[in-house]
Amino acid sequence: MLTGVALRSVDVLAGAVSLPQLRVLAVLADLGQARSVRVATALGLEPSTVTRLVDRLVDAGHVTRVMDPSNRSAVILGLPPGGDVGDQVLAAGGQLEYQIGRAHV
Repeated sequence: MLTGVALRSVDVLAGAVSLPQLRVLAVLADLGQARSVRVATALGLEPSTVTRLVDRLVDAGHVTRVMDPSNRSAVILGLPPGGDVGDQVLAAGGQLEYQIGRAHV
């Protein structure tokens, strides 16, 4: 139970990012640009859930969202250029592993 309290959010990207948001960022760091439906599949989530998570990340400038030029009903998600978000996601992954390890001690 204490693990859940300690791991609700991770301090990354100049503020608290929820674990579900961190998972979205990690998938995008792995996949690069991808349709939102592919991100949802990778996370085992419904596309509408990913849309809500991504809305917040787009508003914060952590994710880019553009229309797919080959299919106007689809959107392509990605991390902003420059690599800063991807680097911070990797660092947060290390922080998360550390917190999980400490919670089990």
